[in-house]
Amino acid sequence: MTDRTPEGHDATVETIRIEFPPALMTRDVAAYYLGRSTRELDRLREKGHITARKFRPDSPDGSAPYYAKEDLDEFVASLPENHRERA
Repeated sequence: MTDRTPEGHDATVETIRIEFPPALMTRDVAAYYLGRSTRELDRLREKGHITARKFRPDSPDGSAPYYAKEDLDEFVASLPENHRERA
């Protein structure tokens, strides 16, 4: 779908919808699954919080990663809970 930015330029909007999460996810889908940006996902990977399970042979240089759902779920489970009391 193409929309207009406030400046009047064409802006492409991409919608991702996950009916059920696949076992292996591309970078974009993994970021969406975690509710983070792809840049944040890259930083988590650089810091070793998330690992790429396999690299996609169909990517131009063979270095585009797949992320395993179980690894992403482990990362989410390792996050501290917010114990702030509600008023």
